[in-house]
Amino acid sequence: LFAVALYLCVRAGELVSRTELVELFWPHADEAKGRHSVRQLLYRLKEVGVTLDGDGELLSLSPARVRCDLADALRSDWIIEADEATIAAACDALPGLTRRFSERYGEWIDEIRARLETQFRRAALRVLSDAKAEGRWYDVEHWALMLLRTDPLNETAVLARAEGTAMLGSKAEAIEQLETMRVREGQH
Repeated sequence: LFAVALYLCVRAGELVSRTELVELFWPHADEAKGRHSVRQLLYRLKEVGVTLDGDGELLSLSPARVRCDLADALRSDWIIEADEATIAAACDALPGLTRRFSERYGEWIDEIRARLETQFRRAALRVLSDAKAEGRWYDVEHWALMLLRTDPLNETAVLARAEGTAMLGSKAEAIEQLETMRVREGQH
C-alpha cells in the first residue's frame, strides 16, 4: 500500500495507467489477477483517504490533494527554498524501502534515491557555504559531516570539515582529517 501510494504521490498530476501499476507491482501475475490486485489496492487507498481522478485505464492523483516531501525535494527550487531541518531530513532517503516488486520498480526507486541524493548534496553545500561565510564553525562541521555520510569523498566537505575543526581549536585533528582524505584518495 505504501509503495503504491508513494509512487502515485511522487507522480501526482501525471497520468498513470492501471497496466503500468500491474507491471510495477504484480509483474508475474496474469492480466486478470493483476488488474484485480490494482482494483483492490485502489479501494484500500480510497479507504485511507487517497482519492484518485479517473475511473478508466488512466488514473491521476491531483497535486492539490497531496503533500509529498519527497516530490517537493525533487523540484529544482527546493535546493534554494528548503530550510536546514528539511535538508537534513533528506539525507537518508527512503531508508526502509527495500522491497523490489519488479525490476522496473527497483529502477524507479533507485532513480528517485539518486535524484534526491543529488538534491540533498546541492542544498547541503549551499548551507555549508552560508555557514562558512558567516563563521558558524559548528554548523560548518555539522554540514560537512552530513555530506560525508552520503558522499564520503566529497572534497568540499572534507576541506570544510577540516577548516571548521581548525577554527574550533583542534588544528592537529584538522590535519589528521586531511591526511585521512589524502590516504583515501590514494586508494582510489
